[in-house]
Amino acid sequence: MPLCGPPSGDPILRVAESLKYYHIVFVVDSLSSMDGRDRKPLPNTPISDRLRLVCNNRYGAVLSALYGFLKSQEGGRTPNQHGRTGVEHTTRSDAYSVLTFTTTPNVLVTNDASSTTEQLIENLISSRPGGGTSFSAAIEKARDLIETNWRDKRMPVVIFLSDGECSVPEMDVRSLSQITPLAFYTISFGTEAHSNSLQIMACIAHEVYATSNGPGRADTTNPCAYMNAIDLIQLAQTFLDISHSLQKPRAALIGSANNRLLLWG
Repeated sequence: MPLCGPPSGDPILRVAESLKYYHIVFVVDSLSSMDGRDRKPLPNTPISDRLRLVCNNRYGAVLSALYGFLKSQEGGRTPNQHGRTGVEHTTRSDAYSVLTFTTTPNVLVTNDASSTTEQLIENLISSRPGGGTSFSAAIEKARDLIETNWRDKRMPVVIFLSDGECSVPEMDVRSLSQITPLAFYTISFGTEAHSNSLQIMACIAHEVYATSNGPGRADTTNPCAYMNAIDLIQLAQTFLDISHSLQKPRAALIGSANNRLLLWG
């Protein structure tokens, strides 16, 4: 199906510049297929052994890519009162929430602006894939996390990842996107054969953003996109591309010549 419009050349994402920081909400499918062993964590990283021991599967591969994202974002940490970047007393400008979902959502991290990357990943490792899936329940919980932990200085960003398909929660996506101008990414991990739902969800968010007004709205930009990552290497790069686009300065290129990331502004 058409993905909100045809890409032209290298896609570009320029994130709204009037809001400085983010509340980044990761929404990760943990249905039974995420226990598949066809994709596993990246080797030769500080958490590789831990992931292989506990979740040597697709879910572990996602955590491996997420680890790279979080490490990339660590440049946004704020020095403590002594002028150093401490481990125990460090705060971030951005906050993270993480929920996994099957037919029901499970919140693992809530509005966290202080944990280290390693601590965040450790909070996620214990989740076990299994069961069915409900995109609607996951979107509703993401909205609840954003509204409950609202901060005027933080623009909400939702990164929604699945390796499968589900009925499209159109009204839920519209409701979520209408809270405020929202950066909304959907990522299909694996073949695009079952990615239609994720494509439609990104298009809905793209449409709502394009017609919205309010703080964080940039007239010439639209930070809503569908992305496909065939394998772990592409997934890790996709997360890094998103991370780089969110770092200051706020305007950034994101994408590649093969249009792996399909973005239109």
